[in-house]
Amino acid sequence: GPEDSATVVPGVSFVGANQPLGTLSVTPLSPIGGGNLAGPPRVLHLQNIYAFDDDLYYDRGKHGLKFGVLINRYDQAVTAPVWSLGAVSYGSFTGFLKGIPDFYRAATPGSDCNRFFVYNTLGFYAQDDWRLTPRLTLNLGLRYEFATTPREMNGKEYAIRNHGLDPAPTHGPVMLNKTFYNFSPRLGFAWDVFGDAKTSIHGGTGMYYDLGAYGNALTWNAIATPPLSSSSLANNVSAQAVVPFPFTFSPAQIGASIGGPDYNVTQ
Repeated sequence: GPEDSATVVPGVSFVGANQPLGTLSVTPLSPIGGGNLAGPPRVLHLQNIYAFDDDLYYDRGKHGLKFGVLINRYDQAVTAPVWSLGAVSYGSFTGFLKGIPDFYRAATPGSDCNRFFVYNTLGFYAQDDWRLTPRLTLNLGLRYEFATTPREMNGKEYAIRNHGLDPAPTHGPVMLNKTFYNFSPRLGFAWDVFGDAKTSIHGGTGMYYDLGAYGNALTWNAIATPPLSSSSLANNVSAQAVVPFPFTFSPAQIGASIGGPDYNVTQ
């Protein structure tokens, strides 16, 4: 099938002799080739989640107490050779026939696109359904849920912490962890207005946080975060000479295209 196939065309490999054809795009036709779409090398994004949760309920007098815990362990293996076979795009069929593309791109030689990230999420809550009077019940609760900072098990983690200011990426966590302040108070009530169980008023308010899976953000760290990975890009080349195969890049274009999660992202 197409997922297991890769096209080798002598003389037109984008990145080196006897390599499968990368992604070839000609507007308005559909892209062809292997590249980041199909065939080896494979893009792998494997996420295993191990979960534990438990709840405890306890009634004592006027108090209905609830306690609980939820713990998730995330193991995320990423292999992202997205640009390893290269890609070239022609803005028109005429440009394709002349061999003059809009841009061409390939992974910077030596890029390491393998990562293994781990992190945990931990949630705890306590709630008291307090039957203050036979007609009035208060719901008082607090949840605290946070994530540990994602870490790459082999130390392959870098981040640009201040965009436009840092001269180079910094070795360390790929993002700043802002989840340690995720305190979520809840307050509610139920009032039997006339004491005849026919008319009641309910209300409640609270703060809520949703811890998301980092998923694709960590994948981009493997694709294009220096000094371990990046892609070289020749852009707006329509006025230049016919593109050579395999690709060549000027010194200014080597490692010119980078990406990754925002270090100061709000989680």
